[in-house]
Amino acid sequence: MEKKNSEATERCVEERERKRKEKLEKKTKQQKNEAAYNAWCEKAKNRPRTAPNSFGYCAGNLRGSTLYYV
Repeated sequence: MEKKNSEATERCVEERERKRKEKLEKKTKQQKNEAAYNAWCEKAKNRPRTAPNSFGYCAGNLRGSTLYYV
């Protein structure tokens, strides 16, 4: 009977240790992802904006992405 109890406690301790390790790994992975995302956001601030790709009128003339009459 004591042997079964000791085995059960060992399994319980191993299970708790495994859960603790998984939780720690998940936390470090989340921190790493957040750091990468924040770095990407900082880089995105400095990127030039794209020109609009639409037609419009400028000084009374039709202007567009493919049509450019002077």
